[in-house]
Amino acid sequence: MERVLTIGDIMWLPPAEIWHERMSRRDPLRKVFGDLLRRPGILLMAGSLSNYLSARVVQREFGGVANSAATNEYFALWTATLDDTATGATAGEANYGSYARTQIGTGNNQTDAWNAATGTTTSTVTNKNAITCPTSTSGSNTITYVMVADGATIGAGNSLCWASVSSTVINNGDTPKVNASALSIVQD
Repeated sequence: MERVLTIGDIMWLPPAEIWHERMSRRDPLRKVFGDLLRRPGILLMAGSLSNYLSARVVQREFGGVANSAATNEYFALWTATLDDTATGATAGEANYGSYARTQIGTGNNQTDAWNAATGTTTSTVTNKNAITCPTSTSGSNTITYVMVADGATIGAGNSLCWASVSSTVINNGDTPKVNASALSIVQD
């Protein structure tokens, strides 16, 4: 019998050192993040936009470099540490039997992948539909990080953002899953 493992609510927030520094100051973000900490059902994890995506945003908005969003985005599982310098080729991607990156949405330039952003001082987008990864057919992996990448091919593409997650063991017969609206990307 197939066992579906839900990888909790995932939210990208500033790295821990920035988080703690901001929370120790009396600034407007303290109220926003403090409220998030008190919301039930949210598992706050360290994470960030990748250097690749951060550069593209700055280039597009301030550098006069035209670029467009990825045609499709993919959810990937990692067994090794990720950081802002990670790429789709960073070592440690899951390798259990039948593992593959999972497309978020069904295409259409991501219009069916993400809910509209909410918030005015802090913007949040969430996944519209559940993201169900392939069921493991052999082997096991301990998942400690996740990534949203712009390519389906394992070992290729660019990291868009990443987050640490509670250590989750994927065994033969397990199906990793992120419920609808449980994957949040927050930007302030």
